Amino acid sequence: MKDVNSPDSPQNTDEGSGGDAEGGDGDSGANQKRPSFTYVAGRIYFDYRGNGRWVYERFNHCFNADKFEGGDLPQALCNLYNRAENELDEQASLVNEARQKVIQNEEERRQAALAAAAKKKPGKGGKKEAVEEEKKDDDKPKGPPPKAELDLLKPADFQ
Repeated sequence: MKDVNSPDSPQNTDEGSGGDAEGGDGDSGANQKRPSFTYVAGRIYFDYRGNGRWVYERFNHCFNADKFEGGDLPQALCNLYNRAENELDEQASLVNEARQKVIQNEEERRQAALAAAAKKKPGKGGKKEAVEEEKKDDDKPKGPPPKAELDLLKPADFQ
């Protein structure tokens, strides 16, 4: 606790709340709401991407509750995490919708090309070539390739 930084706004701390230190009758300090501070020492997590061991990330900071909505730092952090997870889910669904649209467009183009090839009068072996082209198109993976997950601990992936 000795290494923890001082609060964000230390204007109302325990020193100076002696009741009659300001020359009043002592009731002004009792009616005043005491500030709330939250001490964040750090976090522990398992680094499965890097070296496969537990890591302690030290923060050592004290936050004044007045700086957060409702004066509740843990709830503000939970709301932030919840919003981030929801945005991640929305982005994943948008990427999947876009991938499906690309696959659908490729399928429509392939069908249009087959229809155009069928309208042409094929010469010798024309039908065989159209069937071979159709088989070649089916071998190709549909849609854009999925993106590989980036490892932020590797310089090349980080850039």
